[in-house]
Amino acid sequence: MPLEFIDYTERARTRYTDLFKRDEVFEALVSTVTEVLNDYQQEYLYLKEVIFNIDKQVGYGLDYIGDRVKQPRLLTNFNQGIHFGFKGSYKSGTFGTVSDSEAGAPFYSVLSTNQGSGRVLNDVEYRNVIKAKIISNSTTCTPKDFLSIVNLISFSTQNSVDWRVHGVINLNIVEDKYGLLDYFISRAGTTDNILPIPLGYRIEQNYIGD
Repeated sequence: MPLEFIDYTERARTRYTDLFKRDEVFEALVSTVTEVLNDYQQEYLYLKEVIFNIDKQVGYGLDYIGDRVKQPRLLTNFNQGIHFGFKGSYKSGTFGTVSDSEAGAPFYSVLSTNQGSGRVLNDVEYRNVIKAKIISNSTTCTPKDFLSIVNLISFSTQNSVDWRVHGVINLNIVEDKYGLLDYFISRAGTTDNILPIPLGYRIEQNYIGD
């Protein structure tokens, strides 16, 4: 809901009784207070419309908002290598063969040597991650909030979720433009995860090709 400016001076004048309507001294006393309120209001509106406007901010302005919602621009342990995976998943490669050890992409698991590195989000990516973090901070783990976060970090509205099986979130992935969805799925159970996964639930990933 957009905030609208309220002129407290004009509002006060509508509440004058007949005794004070033409009293210049009383008018001066009231306006002294209400004009200060108007000035403060303008400053708060500026904060909302400019300082805390995610879509308008860039660079350090986004860093400031990210710091307020506890979402850093730097993503740690971001796996940027290509490994064997399902078709359509982020940076997935084909399966190798026994006869040719050079073919295909290597298999990656939690037991593999950590090949991840930090990734600094650009402004376009960071805006959506901040928006997702804001939802995550206030969610009650509803399917609607989960899908909203998925759409934001995948930069796509083609993905879908199915919660019909108890304890399982079936996540149907069609597109993950920058690999952020894949990253945050891998961070499930960590303090920097933003996907709202209810206690006792797990994610089943289904990659859907063209």
